[in-house]
Amino acid sequence: MMPRLFAPFVATIVFCLGYAITVRAYNVAVFPVLDLTKDSNGVNFEITNGLFHGIGSLGVDLVPEKSIISFMARHRIRVLGRLTTQDIRRCREELGTDLILMATLCEYGQGANGVSIGMVLQLVRTADAKVIWSMVRDLTEQDFTHILGISESGGLGDLAERLIGEIVENWPQEIDVTAEEEEAIEFEAARIFPRYVRPGRMVTCSIKPRERSMGEKLPTMRLKVDGGQVLPLEEDKDFPGVFKAMWKAPNQDGRYAVVLVSRWPSGYQERKLIGSYYVDSKPPILELTFKNVILEDIPTFNERLVVIPKMKEPEPTRFWRFSVVSEATNATILDYDGAGQLPKRLYWHARNSDGSAVDDGIYTVTLRVWDRAGNVAVAKKRVRVRRMPPEVEIQLKKKRDDIMMSLIEKKGLPIAFWWVRVSFANGKIVAEDDGDKLPVEIRLAPEKAISGKNLLATITVTDIVGNEFRRRIPNLLDLLPEKKQEEDQKGLIKEWIEEF
Repeated sequence: MMPRLFAPFVATIVFCLGYAITVRAYNVAVFPVLDLTKDSNGVNFEITNGLFHGIGSLGVDLVPEKSIISFMARHRIRVLGRLTTQDIRRCREELGTDLILMATLCEYGQGANGVSIGMVLQLVRTADAKVIWSMVRDLTEQDFTHILGISESGGLGDLAERLIGEIVENWPQEIDVTAEEEEAIEFEAARIFPRYVRPGRMVTCSIKPRERSMGEKLPTMRLKVDGGQVLPLEEDKDFPGVFKAMWKAPNQDGRYAVVLVSRWPSGYQERKLIGSYYVDSKPPILELTFKNVILEDIPTFNERLVVIPKMKEPEPTRFWRFSVVSEATNATILDYDGAGQLPKRLYWHARNSDGSAVDDGIYTVTLRVWDRAGNVAVAKKRVRVRRMPPEVEIQLKKKRDDIMMSLIEKKGLPIAFWWVRVSFANGKIVAEDDGDKLPVEIRLAPEKAISGKNLLATITVTDIVGNEFRRRIPNLLDLLPEKKQEEDQKGLIKEWIEEF
């Protein structure tokens, strides 16, 4: 249905211009008008309908609006104001249209110079996807204001009618909708494999021409590779309709273009870039870092080894493999791999493949990484598993009137933390202390305050990799030298009586 805004004006166009403009038989698809005054992808259906009826008044066949909207939905055309070459060709094939009219509203509404409207139009020939006519025009109220300040413009609707009138008036009288199509080959698919390759390895390029071209006589097709080598394309016996060529990658690292050279029976020669591939002979530079304690340049741990692989020049990887070997037995303890990008971290929980804990000792971790071309980088590092807890001697002695306790490290890794708490049987704390160095001497209490009483002691010592020494002593005062002598003497007397 024709909008009321444009109905009388279209009749005027027919009456005034119908005798002056003659057109050949062709049809036009008027696509929805892009309205940039709304947003970057706004649509103005009023102006679209005005153009539709204005162009239709010239006697031009028009593609129905519903068919255009359906076409856009079918091919997911969401951006107005432009079409790809492929979409233009589809429009010709599916809608049977000779021409496409696309328009963009740049101004529409109240502006600095009053009410204004501005539009850019392009008429595209579908035979060769070329713009054969274009127009840029803007109108404002000032264009129709007399010297006395009296405006002949009836507002925005009037300006829109006048602008569409100028478009119809300037519509090209002679349009050649048939274009001499250049001989060209089109493809359904083209593939270069592998895209990344080592020097001297084989590269394959496969091309499948479109079915429409298959029915016609195909040109002679050759590939230009490595900058100068020219190879014939031959049809694959196993895949009819697919043409391929194979060659050895050059020795020099770098990016190489693959160009299709087609020669038609008419003598016309066409060059088309198919793609490119990369020759790479250098493996990644790989190093291993660890989130563990380093002792004598060896990462040392008791439960979990955290490996952080790093590449000096990061690049995508194709495959990786991580393994652990015992230095004592030369047995492989762990071996697993993965495809794709190298993980940011790798872990080993100091266990065999069956889940059992490994023995303390030295192990070698190895990481191998393959890049996209198949170059392999290898990084190794010796690591130490240490689960033995610290050996700590606990001594008690009298010092003047106080009872003192000493913690002395006898054997093990450096100490990270220690903690001591001594309390009476009722839970009242006698002494509590902590620190990070051994040996240490701790004052418990005056001898008079604790003599003859049971003292409960809890002692924890942790080394730098997390191994713990824990001791709970029910009666701490039994460690005093005097107590030990008394206990030893009682033991001797009991032994003598039993023997007597």
